[in-house]
Amino acid sequence: MTAHRDAVDFQGIKLLEKRVGEIQGKLTPKQQRLARLMVSEPLVLAVASTEDLARRAMVDAATVVRFSQILGYRGYRELRESVRDSVPRFVTAREKVARSISKQSKDDATGDIFRIDIQNLQRTAEQNPRPLLTRAIDAIASADHVVTLALGRSAYVADGLSHQLTLLGVRTLGPSRDAGPLAASLTSVGPRDVVIAIGLWRYHRMVAWLFEKSRKAGAFTIAITDSKLSPLAPAAKVTLVAATDTPELTHSFVGVMALCNVLATGVALKQPKRTLKGLAAVDDAYVNLGVIEP
Repeated sequence: MTAHRDAVDFQGIKLLEKRVGEIQGKLTPKQQRLARLMVSEPLVLAVASTEDLARRAMVDAATVVRFSQILGYRGYRELRESVRDSVPRFVTAREKVARSISKQSKDDATGDIFRIDIQNLQRTAEQNPRPLLTRAIDAIASADHVVTLALGRSAYVADGLSHQLTLLGVRTLGPSRDAGPLAASLTSVGPRDVVIAIGLWRYHRMVAWLFEKSRKAGAFTIAITDSKLSPLAPAAKVTLVAATDTPELTHSFVGVMALCNVLATGVALKQPKRTLKGLAAVDDAYVNLGVIEP
């Protein structure tokens, strides 16, 4: 599998990202939705018909064709073929899952889901170079306070990151699932604070709006999302991108959770004394509350 992965040519995907990036500021809302879907889900793009892609992006088929031409392709078919040549391993995985629905057992389909998530982890690692991760880790480690910002399913991931950072002695405020408390949690953020927004397609407007407010307040902003074209990206000083491909109806959170683990581990290693002190305090609390045996 590794040898096949090394042989893959990513030029088609890179060319698409480059062309989208060049005109990003000129896109209409419909084109922005379409562009985000194309860039963040190359597997979908590699196998979807014009109508399928239009339906997922909530646009009409003609918009898909016109946008493909704006990007410099003769049409959607040429764009799709260019991306398909770059992701043979993803297409193969998707085809296996599709076959499993009609011919194979559920156990076989489960195996393909694991394989796709392994690929999600590989792609997530590739998309986030060490200097970018280090910048985010340094900001979190030196912050007065860290606020995690998310709604929907992303809030569960943000809860996990908040818990990890709290255990390490970082003053952290986790996400609220209600708009009012969520907004209130950001009223006092400033230049010495870090705000981390987590959001995947489709994106919550409240999270994007509050994230932008945090940027204007001077906070160091970190986005964990699924595309460089995410509406969270413009307000972020650091944008970390996770691969989220899945044969199911929802996105995979494996890459997003891996990024959170990298951040928490980096912070722990950056501030070892604070980390040990924080973990010791938690252990003492657990023992005194009778949660665990001494």
